[in-house]
Amino acid sequence: MTLIGSERIVYRTDPASSIAALAFGALVGGALSPLCVLAWSIIFGHGDITVSVNDIILGFYIFTVSSFVWLFGLTFLAAPIWIVLHWRNWRDARAAILFGAGLCFAVGFALFGLLADNHARGSDAMFVGGRLTILGWQSAAEAGLFLAVQGAIVGFAVWRWAYRKQVS
Repeated sequence: MTLIGSERIVYRTDPASSIAALAFGALVGGALSPLCVLAWSIIFGHGDITVSVNDIILGFYIFTVSSFVWLFGLTFLAAPIWIVLHWRNWRDARAAILFGAGLCFAVGFALFGLLADNHARGSDAMFVGGRLTILGWQSAAEAGLFLAVQGAIVGFAVWRWAYRKQVS
């Protein structure tokens, strides 16, 4: 709810718009994933930008799989929490962006940082003696931030599709 002058702006939605917004958010997340993988490989990779037919096929594969992963996450993780936020009248764009970024940071931090058996950095260990190393914390934070940016964009896209302003 936002106050502008003497008017009160309330954001409203309906079940059909909410379901369509989840599907739209899954497609946005699916489209962002190959782009983020490309950006990640340019930033942290060799810097070569060569695209082959196999890369395009891989991009479509990443889009398809990540769209289903985003749909699952939006439906079973985000939607129940967002229902509570909606009931508490935290339903503006800022809430959606912060919620999307925060939830995706937590998921990325936990799944890809702490729980993954990540040996991609050579001989550096993420865990030593059952304790997380500095590299482990760094990897977890990188994965969380990587997904938080996507989550903020998807959160805004879902909110924009689902909600409409109503001046009362």
